[in-house]
Amino acid sequence: MKTRHLFFFLIAALAFSSCTKDEALNSEADILSVVVPAEILKADPVVENNRVTIRVKPDTDLVNQAPEFTLSKGAFISPENGTVLDFTRPQVYTVTSENGKNIKEYTVTFIIAGLSPYYGFEHFRLDESGKYHVFYEVNENGDNIMDWASGNAGFAITAGETPPNLYPTTYTDAGRNGHALQLITRRTGELGIMFKKPIAAGNLFMGIFDVSAAINSPLLAVKMGVPFERVPDTLKGYFKYKGGDVFIQVVENAQGELVIEEYENGEIPDHWDVYALFYDNNVGTLILDGTNRFTHDNLVSVAHLDPEDAIETDQWTEFELPFVQKPGKTIDLQKLAAGGYSISVVISSSVDGDFFKGADNSTLLIDDLEIVSKK
Repeated sequence: MKTRHLFFFLIAALAFSSCTKDEALNSEADILSVVVPAEILKADPVVENNRVTIRVKPDTDLVNQAPEFTLSKGAFISPENGTVLDFTRPQVYTVTSENGKNIKEYTVTFIIAGLSPYYGFEHFRLDESGKYHVFYEVNENGDNIMDWASGNAGFAITAGETPPNLYPTTYTDAGRNGHALQLITRRTGELGIMFKKPIAAGNLFMGIFDVSAAINSPLLAVKMGVPFERVPDTLKGYFKYKGGDVFIQVVENAQGELVIEEYENGEIPDHWDVYALFYDNNVGTLILDGTNRFTHDNLVSVAHLDPEDAIETDQWTEFELPFVQKPGKTIDLQKLAAGGYSISVVISSSVDGDFFKGADNSTLLIDDLEIVSKK
């Protein structure tokens, strides 16, 4: 009898041990970072949810590159780290979690071509979750060379089953030419109210939106800038705008508490905004954020819409904004050619949307945006 009990005890112990080992195996299948020779880089590689973008100098040999990836604990990658591949076209890597239960594909792209100066907002897709639209730019071969960033991923936290066309940042078929960018300030529902973030302005910018910082440090979530090899002179484009009727803001009351206020019937008017930042990126290591976008010492020039020109109109209306150079700033043409400067164009349906102030349903359409460079 004792032998029988001992037998079952051993079986149970082995089963428990096996379960414990299975539970201890990591289920994550992520690329955390990528390493390539520093001398070929224009900017730090960008790792996103299912893609890796590596901007490199014009003389880079794309046919023989062997990137090495840092992965989630215990995960493995195929092709293997250090495999030499031809990156004249994007390559797909498959990451498998330590426990073998999760598999994730990443498209890895090396980009030599500089950023186009013209943006017609004709290229967009659903993000991998299928929840919202992502705008992107292509080169002459049709390859993706840049994803625009937006706060849609942050809105998704509160959006529930909201369809993509009702997110703050999406497209419209009623463009000046073809499609156009559509930005609408939206309420964020009960969850947004709980976090004292009652609205989400429609926005679009060149850079990265770090959704992990969206709740606690929203200004740090906005990472602005991509390498740009021209000296910008003017930012121009076309817009339509209609401000919403109910202005919503978060203020601090006499007791030091954050409270949400609403003003109806246009009592506080909303305004849209567009600006562009051109800055020295410290050899690809610096990217501006919402806390230092207008104050960082590396800023070289800024183009910004005058608030008086942020008018309402139902007709396509042109805007043209000069880049104003900061005092004492000069441009190193050799550094410029090597990708040592970055630019970001930022557009919002509510000028103070990054502080969660704006009118529900303020609607901005933008089309035929262009960065005109100096000759």
